[in-house]
Parts: sequence; C-alpha cells; structure tokens
Amino acid sequence: MDKPERDKRYLEWIETLPCIVTGGQPTTAHHQCERHNKAMGSKCSDYRVVPLHHEAHTFYHDKIGWKLYEDNGVDVEEIIKTLNAWWKLWHVEKIKRPVFARNVSQINNDMG
Repeated sequence: MDKPERDKRYLEWIETLPCIVTGGQPTTAHHQCERHNKAMGSKCSDYRVVPLHHEAHTFYHDKIGWKLYEDNGVDVEEIIKTLNAWWKLWHVEKIKRPVFARNVSQINNDMG
C-alpha cells in the first residue's frame, strides 16, 4: 500500500483560508478522505484537505461527518479540486496568489 502524499507547505496554506462551511477563521486543515474509502485510523493525502473552523471541525468528527457539508450546500469534492488547481497555479507555476471565495462557481469563473 502506497503512503499518502505529504506537503507541509500545502497544509500551512490551507490553514490561511476561511472555513468552507462557516467562513470563520482560524482554520485547521481537515483531511477529507473520499467517502466510503478510508480505513479506520488512516489519513489520506495532504492534497485532500479542506479548511474547517474549529467548531465545524469538531462538529464534523463528533456528530455528523459528511452531513455537515450536505446540510450547508458545500460540494467538498469540487472545493478540493479547486484548491489543488490553485496550489498548482500559485506554487508550481508561480502566478499571483488567488483570493479565496466560498462560492465555487465564482472561483471557477475567476479562473477563466
């Protein structure tokens, strides 16, 4: 079994962004493994993280998991893809750092 990818700089960047559920800060980089595809106690790649405010993060783990996103109209998979695309553009290709927005359609429009 391959080890998940790790990237400390990516996690630090994610933690500068507002929470994808509440918009609050500070945030924690929450490892969001694919639904129904995670062994107990294992972590997924650092490139499958989303910024969650402490309260949302605690609520996710203590109460409802994926329902947190569903109840708040958050498409977590689309956000993960968008964040990865931003990181590639900003960090790898060295373009100007994007400004985070909660509305994924707005993000995609801004990216062209």
